Amino acid sequence: LSTAESELAELVEAMTAGESVASIVDELIGPVQRGAFTDPQAAVSIINTDGGSRRTRHLRTRASYARQSVLSGFWAIQHILGAVMVADIGTKPLTSTRLDCLKDLMI
Repeated sequence: LSTAESELAELVEAMTAGESVASIVDELIGPVQRGAFTDPQAAVSIINTDGGSRRTRHLRTRASYARQSVLSGFWAIQHILGAVMVADIGTKPLTSTRLDCLKDLMI
């Protein structure tokens, strides 16, 4: 899979899981803004833009749920630099230096 395709699939999965948690949070404290962060700008672009090349058309179809949620204002999707992506701790093999840097960002 391309990076954009795999990150897009994970973004849609995160939004689906986030909806489950948000339902409980909404009941406990009231409506909250739902948001997700991703590193590759291609995934953000696929969700936020209407056009694109024929090569990414199948990704747009796959991400239609995410696109509808973003356009309706229920979800906000933002690009975050890979250098500060704390989620890499659980998803990638890291050097001890990189691990220490990301752990410091968690504080």
